[in-house]
Amino acid sequence: MSQDGSSGWKQPDKRSFIRHELRTPINAIIGYSEMLLEETIERGDAASHLRLDLENINTAGRELLAIVNDTKLEIDLENFGSNFRHAIRTMITTVVGYTEMLLEDSQDSSGETFANDLMKIQSASKQLFALIEDFVKIGNMDAKKDGVEQPTADSSSHSLCEIASTVSLPADETGLPEQMQGTILVVDDNEMNRDLLSRLLKKQGYDCESAENGRLAIEKMRLYKFDLVLLDVIMPEMDGFETLEEIKGADELRYIPVIMISSLDDMDNIVRCIEIGAEDYLPKPPDPVLLRARVSACLEKKRLIDLQIESRKRLKELNEALDVRNRLIRDTFGRYLSDEIVENILETPAGLKLGGEKRETTILMSDLRGFTSIAERLSPEDVVAMINIYLEIMTDIILKYNGTIDEFIGDAILVIFGAPVQRDDDTIRAVACAVEMQTAMEEVNRRNRESGYPEVVMGIGINTGSVVVGNIGSRKRTKYAVVGRNVNLTSRIESYTVGGQILASQSTVDACGEILRIDNTMEVMPKGVQKPITIYEVGGIGSNYNLFLPEIKRTELREIERPLLVYFNVLDGKNVVRESFKGRIVKMSGTEAEIHAEVITDRLSNIKITLASAGSNNIAPEIYAKVTENISAVPPVFRVCLTSDALPVKTFMKAAYFDGKKDSHVMIKFLGVGSQFSGYAYYHSNVLITARSGKNLLIDCGGDIRFSLEEADIKLENLSREIDAVYISHLHSDHIGGLETIALSAYFNPADRKPKLFAEEKLIRRLWLDSLKGGLQCIQGRCMEIDDYFECHPVQESGAFIWEEIKFRLMKMPHIQSGQRDHDSYGLIIEEQNEGANVFFTADTQFRPELIKEMADKVDIIFHDCETTPFKTGVHAHYEELCTLPEDVKRKIWLYHYQPDPDYNAEADGFMGFVIKSQEFEIKCKP
Repeated sequence: MSQDGSSGWKQPDKRSFIRHELRTPINAIIGYSEMLLEETIERGDAASHLRLDLENINTAGRELLAIVNDTKLEIDLENFGSNFRHAIRTMITTVVGYTEMLLEDSQDSSGETFANDLMKIQSASKQLFALIEDFVKIGNMDAKKDGVEQPTADSSSHSLCEIASTVSLPADETGLPEQMQGTILVVDDNEMNRDLLSRLLKKQGYDCESAENGRLAIEKMRLYKFDLVLLDVIMPEMDGFETLEEIKGADELRYIPVIMISSLDDMDNIVRCIEIGAEDYLPKPPDPVLLRARVSACLEKKRLIDLQIESRKRLKELNEALDVRNRLIRDTFGRYLSDEIVENILETPAGLKLGGEKRETTILMSDLRGFTSIAERLSPEDVVAMINIYLEIMTDIILKYNGTIDEFIGDAILVIFGAPVQRDDDTIRAVACAVEMQTAMEEVNRRNRESGYPEVVMGIGINTGSVVVGNIGSRKRTKYAVVGRNVNLTSRIESYTVGGQILASQSTVDACGEILRIDNTMEVMPKGVQKPITIYEVGGIGSNYNLFLPEIKRTELREIERPLLVYFNVLDGKNVVRESFKGRIVKMSGTEAEIHAEVITDRLSNIKITLASAGSNNIAPEIYAKVTENISAVPPVFRVCLTSDALPVKTFMKAAYFDGKKDSHVMIKFLGVGSQFSGYAYYHSNVLITARSGKNLLIDCGGDIRFSLEEADIKLENLSREIDAVYISHLHSDHIGGLETIALSAYFNPADRKPKLFAEEKLIRRLWLDSLKGGLQCIQGRCMEIDDYFECHPVQESGAFIWEEIKFRLMKMPHIQSGQRDHDSYGLIIEEQNEGANVFFTADTQFRPELIKEMADKVDIIFHDCETTPFKTGVHAHYEELCTLPEDVKRKIWLYHYQPDPDYNAEADGFMGFVIKSQEFEIKCKP
């Protein structure tokens, strides 16, 4: 920065400049002598002999300062020697003389620090003398007519620094108080000024750092924390004005107070410092008392500023924490309440106090039918994942209609309309919400199928009436809840529903008016109610919502050929009444049946049904139903709707229907009898089962399926029409390699329907994710799923499925182990409906003699895979292992899945023989 005034500070006149340069060493003489005097006073009589000489030095220093500060003295460079030089040199001589005497007197008694300070006084005297000589030489130069050119502040300061550098100043070792009241940065280009001021401040209890120019000062201030800066004005590189401007312009530094300390006494420069932002301006040398007062005031101001900054920071942190807390509240409560209700809670926290009020509300309760039996079959992780699919979709719909989710009760949801915010259309919104919830079950089941979970159905009950709503609990845990008779009544109404139904009370229907579509009415007598009430089956809502469920059509039941004997128990709530009644299913269709029983049961009662003929092989041990109609009291005849989850219901109905048939038969054809490595002469071990209806079920689907089917006169262009269903036993490529062919054949022929796909439920999920997804996920720009290609029918691990009047039961078989994981294969048992199983297929299994013997007691034929290699792999049962079975067991076994041209004679060894490619077997089921 130049010093012509354009930089923000005014160039000092000649007298001010000379005074500034002369005051620097004089300040050092005065300052050090005062500190030494204080030290002798503290030491007492032991240093009294030094005190007089120090007072003389201090007096001489003050007289020097008075001469320089005398405003009446006309300083003229041309007459400098005659008017000014003599007086100053006399005082300097006095200072030097006393200093030398003190150095001699203090060598043995006053210590190294005392001597070092005396040497600093002596050095300052020499600097002062050198400055005077410099000004005399300048005064003797030829001056310009308009005055003598002044030396610049930078050049004079440099000269002074050069003089000072000739004197070696020992390090300061003054003792400081442990408790510092603030950290101060002293900025001055003169080393003695920095040292003197720092030591003075340290004696007053402050911690000090120093910097020799503004640039270094700024760097230190960015690295360390300072409470105050004492800043010189005239310095090389970066003067005090530039330094002050940069400090006040930096956000991280602007709050640090700055006191300017300078020998310049121009009022313009003092004003300029204050305008830039300095707290104060002190002349050199500063009076110790005044300096203490100014420093103390600035540090107190800094402390208050720090408190303000800390308070603002703390307030910001609290506001941020409050925002986080509010976001957490919104995110948490937002899962249950509408945004409007959450905002109301946040704005009126007093609303969270314990207590309640009586209010007219509409209560909605939903529940999944038969979910208890589903939960017992699935793993805990799958149960939670499955219910979360349901709750996620339902929650979005409930919040869309501004409902308040009071709680999730397992698979049930309790929703309030009218609290905490009450609206005129609460009841109408509740009914519209219920209808949309029912229509959304299609999406719930789509996602269930994608994840390999069973489909579910839901019932909904709605009631309107007075309840008590509010916060219940304790001060530590509070719950917004609704209680009262009408809540219980809603639960009772919901219990009367079957899957897909919405039942509403009279009060709810009255509140909605004519915009509802009512499909049915019924009179019921819920527990706790003194007289019967009428409830209504809601089929939809018009007006602005225009939401409707498919119209209910009465299902015509088909009479079965032979009535089925069943046993049923009436349920009391969730509990099964022990008394069991006998009945016969005489008609059935879909999920409904007509039962002729010993006793009549109340309409809408829940019952549990067991097929008497299932015995120990009962494929659906817990099938639940609801009595939907009492057809006759004498004899007792009633109609039921099965309410268990979809898979057991379908399985039960098929088993019951075909159990009523008189006979059936199947044709078994081995399309192939080899493995992945067998080739054309054997093909993979794919089996085709043809039912009496002419439909075909393919057991496993190897990569060569197109060729083996063509040999069986099933053409590729008719593939998906000829193959009604596929069963997959495990996921090795020679058992699933042809599925992609069947999938694409059905997909690209619009006239064809999707083939059924049966497999153990976990295998269906893995089949898509681990195998088929890579080739079938993207078709014609569309993202596909396995359900786009197949009608999937997941089967429980030890469960069964019905296909074309034939019941198949899965049998888990050990296959291979990979690391810590077992890879199982699921064989199939074809079961007769009355007398047990009669055919057993293995599908790639290890040798398990105990299991084979067990099956031989139950079946007529066993088709068992085997290896005929010279070595035993352990993956499949080997021929030599199977030869160790008892003779009566071997007589039931046909062998397949062998390597080409086996050297063994199976018939001679007691087996039925080796199955050859295209060999057929006809299995008749006895009546």
